[in-house]
Amino acid sequence: MHSHRGLRRDPSSRGSPDGATAMLLTLSAVACTSCITVSTADVRTRDPAGVSIAARNGPPLLEPGSPQDEAVVDQGTYPMVFDRIPYTITARRASDRSILLHCDGCEEAAFPIGAGVPSLTLLGADGLSMPAASDSLVVGRGGVSVDYDLCMVTLGRHGSCGVRTQTRLVVPMNDVVEVRRRVEPVRVWGYLLLAMGGLMLGATTYGILASHDATGREAFAFVGLPPALFIGGIGLWEVLTPVREVTWRPEAAP
Repeated sequence: MHSHRGLRRDPSSRGSPDGATAMLLTLSAVACTSCITVSTADVRTRDPAGVSIAARNGPPLLEPGSPQDEAVVDQGTYPMVFDRIPYTITARRASDRSILLHCDGCEEAAFPIGAGVPSLTLLGADGLSMPAASDSLVVGRGGVSVDYDLCMVTLGRHGSCGVRTQTRLVVPMNDVVEVRRRVEPVRVWGYLLLAMGGLMLGATTYGILASHDATGREAFAFVGLPPALFIGGIGLWEVLTPVREVTWRPEAAP
């Protein structure tokens, strides 16, 4: 972190040290909030038919070997203009052994009031689960569980969730091929910060070149260069940092 002492100047100088310091610290704080990564995890299974789906902290809904291929996960209503739309969320095991969530009624949420997701594939026919937040995947002695907190309908301009459902995939250990964790910087923030840093650097350079005295050039450099370089550097880190993957396989796996 930058020392506050290094940013102090003589109050009698023409610059505004308090304003410059506040600007640098504020922009640094904004930039640091973007020094974040997205961490997801998924599990690959040998046989998707061996995976069960359950309600969070509840009994299994679809179990391996069961003749039942569909179960109700959640149901209710969500607001739409002057009415409430009923919905029913079901878990289905398809003929290709994949597991899907289907929301009957979510398609009624239409732009600009809202947006619905009629169906999601939690487990593909290839045995790969839908990515979830890393802390939602738990490896235990008996197997691997993946918790999903999903929004099937978003409402309004701010994207508040109108239909939320929570489910859990449970994979027995003898069916686990591997568990993979991916950590990836937020690229869009990187490009945004690079552009912001470039604009600030350009404005600072113009101010320095346009100034007619040394004091003015010093003031422009003091106020503009540190935040421009700092924010641009953070953006460059976000853009260039590679994706990191960690893979775990059970010891019993062939």
